[in-house]
Amino acid sequence: MKRWVYTFKKYKSLPYKINKLKYIFYVLRVVWHRVHNIKDMQLGLYPIMMLLGISLLSCGLNQNTVKSYPVEGTFRKEGAQGMAIFEDKAFLLNVTGLCRIYDLKKREVISDFKLGSYHAKNHANSASFGVEYPIGNFNFPAIYVSECEKPCRCFVENINMQGSKLIQTIQYQINGKFQIVHDWVVDQSNKKIICCDSGKYSRR
Repeated sequence: MKRWVYTFKKYKSLPYKINKLKYIFYVLRVVWHRVHNIKDMQLGLYPIMMLLGISLLSCGLNQNTVKSYPVEGTFRKEGAQGMAIFEDKAFLLNVTGLCRIYDLKKREVISDFKLGSYHAKNHANSASFGVEYPIGNFNFPAIYVSECEKPCRCFVENINMQGSKLIQTIQYQINGKFQIVHDWVVDQSNKKIICCDSGKYSRR
């Protein structure tokens, strides 16, 4: 039994990019050789081995694979920050409020511009699409961008393939005092905005 454990651990230590099917067939081959030496149980275990093989193969083929896209994070000397995806378009944000639109099918940047909220202190830390479509925009819902740095506002923008326009600014306050909110995230299912800060609680 110790040899089994050692053998599997040794194989798992190899880079995961090695074809998953190789690992599955490897496991089956090792188990098959062990079972094949148990003469009294051969006939009873062969059908089980067949089912095990089919199950492992099915699991390996149905697992989601991670895709990578060749796009550089830094843009115009500004670091990468928030990102929001709508259908087959990824909206990549950089510090100050620079925006690039990346086509996930074509695997290339197809547009870039400055957000309506573009300014030196806009960290553009996170971004998420809402559920409402601004007037006249039938392609993309409103996008919510987190300023992150003080005064920690949320910029709501009407965005399209050519550019973006600031249509609303949100700040959270308690008893008339504005609060620190580092990230604003849209909860689309419940149609709410989640305010995330560095404290213990987040607010909706």
